[in-house]
Amino acid sequence: MTMTSGNGERAERVFQRHPSDRPTIGLLAGMGARSTGPFLDFVVDECQRQLGARQEADYPPMVVFSWPIPYYFDRELDHADLRETIAQGLEWLESTGVDFIAMPCNSAHVYFDSLVDRVTVPLINMVEAAADAVPSDAGPVALLATRSTRDSGLYQRALEARGMDVHCTDDMRARLDATLGRIREVSDLAEPRAWFGDLLADLHEGGAQQGLIACTDLNYLVEGESPLQLIDGGQALAGRVVSHWRSLLGPEDLKNPVRFRPTEEVDLQYVLALESDPDTAPYIAPWSIEEHRAALSDPTLAHWVLEDTERSTNVGFVILRSVGSQSIELKRIAISDKGRGYGKDAMRLVKAAAFGDLGAEHLWLDVYDFNERAQAVYRAEGFVTERSRPATEAGCAEGTAYVMGLVKT
Repeated sequence: MTMTSGNGERAERVFQRHPSDRPTIGLLAGMGARSTGPFLDFVVDECQRQLGARQEADYPPMVVFSWPIPYYFDRELDHADLRETIAQGLEWLESTGVDFIAMPCNSAHVYFDSLVDRVTVPLINMVEAAADAVPSDAGPVALLATRSTRDSGLYQRALEARGMDVHCTDDMRARLDATLGRIREVSDLAEPRAWFGDLLADLHEGGAQQGLIACTDLNYLVEGESPLQLIDGGQALAGRVVSHWRSLLGPEDLKNPVRFRPTEEVDLQYVLALESDPDTAPYIAPWSIEEHRAALSDPTLAHWVLEDTERSTNVGFVILRSVGSQSIELKRIAISDKGRGYGKDAMRLVKAAAFGDLGAEHLWLDVYDFNERAQAVYRAEGFVTERSRPATEAGCAEGTAYVMGLVKT
């Protein structure tokens, strides 16, 4: 590929395609000195939410190209030069073999239509992702963006096409410009953060209900609760990036299509119904609602609902006991949508949590001798039978319970 060096010389560079056999995300970043780090945090959050990612191997391959551009806050822009510089960055990124590209920079999307033609891989549209993230019944939306983004009309057209009113007064524009200029002048962000907080409060007093953050440099200024409901364009783009990556996967690649979230009071009826289900009840010793409710606030227990991240549906729950110790017990695992592999996926997440964030060295469980299907799942996940004991010790009326365990490797 041919690139232009800083001294104007032309240089030929040949890049070998990255070695991953999975779809790979390309990120053209660095367009906003403070923007890359927060956006990568958003991507990690979305991987955990959509993919159930916990271990390093669960995350998508990414090529991040930090590419400074000739964008100036305090002078007129050379749009031709700016557009061409962004296009060169996209072309380089494509040369590494990425499957699609996202640009976490709102201002770069002023040239989106022409940039699409410079690459052959899909280019994710940040403006569309952000506009889609604004609730359809939102009241007036305050557009929190740079001058160039505001003047382009990109977000105004996208929001108005969805039937939303855009709130953007002259006073708001002037204060935003001052705040964004100050971000570039200081390392201590206390002053611009205070300015931004005051602006949000005044916008709310003026009738705005939603605030759309359409400038990635503003991420650092959001602190504490906001008087406006804030929709972050960077976060919306990260969600769109991960969902697009998932769409490129085959079924065999989706190892963890579920995630755990803490069980809440509103989930307890679901939990009780699952425990009393004829396909579940023979294999457990059900708890009362009072026992479950007490478990929600017990620091030695982890009570989690298992959620399908594609369907946004509860598919089971787990309870871990002796949290905080070196040996954690998987006290209960119950799956409501059987036959879809959720049990196996849940076990992988349990192991990741126990040996990761919870810091255990040993994970164990009881399984009744007649529950052969569960025993097979546990063995496939590396558990071995450590001993047997009367099932009455595990809460069952009769029979034998096997204690199966797994040691961290």
